[in-house]
Amino acid sequence: MADHDTYASGATYINDKMGKIGVASSFGFTDLVEDADGYLIAQAVRGGKTIVDAVRDHYQGNGGLTRFRDYLKQRFGGTISEAAAQAKKILTDEPASGDGVILVGGRASLIQKFGGIPTLMPHHLPSDQLNAWCNAFGNNLAQHASTETLRRAQYQANQRRLLGAK
Repeated sequence: MADHDTYASGATYINDKMGKIGVASSFGFTDLVEDADGYLIAQAVRGGKTIVDAVRDHYQGNGGLTRFRDYLKQRFGGTISEAAAQAKKILTDEPASGDGVILVGGRASLIQKFGGIPTLMPHHLPSDQLNAWCNAFGNNLAQHASTETLRRAQYQANQRRLLGAK
């Protein structure tokens, strides 16, 4: 994380900066939207839709209105604990395959690119710090999903105004 000098706690960083609109971050709101939408569209294509149909259905249908709820459910089993477990796996897993070596090297390269050198790799963090970060990640996704539910009428009005959706 590029702000590691000002954030002693990764969980505090997540709470303050992950997926926040108008907040400078290495994982801002548009990044979170892109991750969620990319995953959901890829799942639709994997399920047999053409890319054109998947994108159109996602943005003109309800996909943009329920992206975080759907992403949390489909990618992370719908629970904060599963999102935390998957985040930990993504940050620390060392797959045994040849592709795994590439993934581990790529992960380390990205962490150092955005966090600077030297940045402590996630698998070297004390388990309580890593677990706190991962739990904050899961909580953050759940909060975004909850916000969608609370603001559904507003999001639908915005969608109709901006996209001409029904």
